[in-house]
Parts: sequence; structure tokens; C-alpha cells
Amino acid sequence: MTVESVSTNTQSTGTNGLAVASLVTGLLSVVFCWGGWVFVATAAVAVFTGIRGNRSVKSQHGVATAGVVLGVIAAVLEFVILCSIGRP
Repeated sequence: MTVESVSTNTQSTGTNGLAVASLVTGLLSVVFCWGGWVFVATAAVAVFTGIRGNRSVKSQHGVATAGVVLGVIAAVLEFVILCSIGRP
């Protein structure tokens, strides 16, 4: 009696930590865009990690791109808000 091995061809896509970090920091930046210069830095982190996330793993371009877009939107909103209220 022989036992045949059954192989399954499963691919692990994994998650791209940089893409997820970009999305999370981009969302935080947009939600808290009235918060001051701290969230300008958070928007910059979202853009930076999104660009790095796009280059590192091919499977989650949408997540990284969403983080970049949210980071840019947040940076523009924060700049306009900070300039309009004259906060240092």
C-alpha cells in the first residue's frame, strides 16, 4: 500500500506593511487635518511610505496608492488650514 503525497499550489500574497502604514497615516492625516504641524508630518510619512510600498511588493499597489493620494490631499488641506488661521 503506497501513500501518494498531495501537493497544493497555494501562493502566499502576504501584506505589504509599508502600503498599510501609508493608508493608515494618510487616513489619520485627512481626519485630523485641523490638528497642526504634527499631521503635516504624518501626511509626509503617508506619501513616503506609499511610494516605498509601491516599489517593494507588486500585490498591493492600490493600498499604497490610496495612502499616497490621501497623504497629498491631507498635506494640501493642512497647508490651507494653517495658512488661513495664521497658526505658527
